[in-house]
Amino acid sequence: MSVQTSPLDARFVALLLDTMLKTVPGENGQDDTARRDFARILFAAFKPSDAIEAALAARAVAAHFAAMDSYARAASPGTSDEKVLRLRGNAFAASRSFDAVLRTLDKRRKPAGQAAFQDTVAKTAQAAKPTPAAPRLDVPIEIPGFPQPAKPTSRRAEYHATTSLNTRLLELAAA
Repeated sequence: MSVQTSPLDARFVALLLDTMLKTVPGENGQDDTARRDFARILFAAFKPSDAIEAALAARAVAAHFAAMDSYARAASPGTSDEKVLRLRGNAFAASRSFDAVLRTLDKRRKPAGQAAFQDTVAKTAQAAKPTPAAPRLDVPIEIPGFPQPAKPTSRRAEYHATTSLNTRLLELAAA
């Protein structure tokens, strides 16, 4: 049984925007109409078709403004390192919340069959990923024109011969 949602009511959107405006941080010189317009433009970009999508869009707008406020406060001069780390962490969390709302809205807007099919394809693709083969250390790499590295005398030397330290071994062998 699915719940039928009604189209957006203008009064509901007005109340939602008023509530959302309280979450938008303001600057000292910025008036409420500029803040309201900024929030309204971002809200309208979500194109909500019912009350649930409108509520999700409002949460996303609030998360966006929270993230931007945290980023701005973290960048302000005189902020301690601990506070900067905490503010950036809060900003990252709010950004993830915004992204989660976008994914939720995408899932809501896709036809049921299409979403199920894409989930099945994604799960199959994840299961079909090949595992990378382990490198073969027993096959010597010979490059024409380069001197051959000295035979390693220990397992540690053999390990280093297969890493970036190999260039140093080539230099030692050439000397």
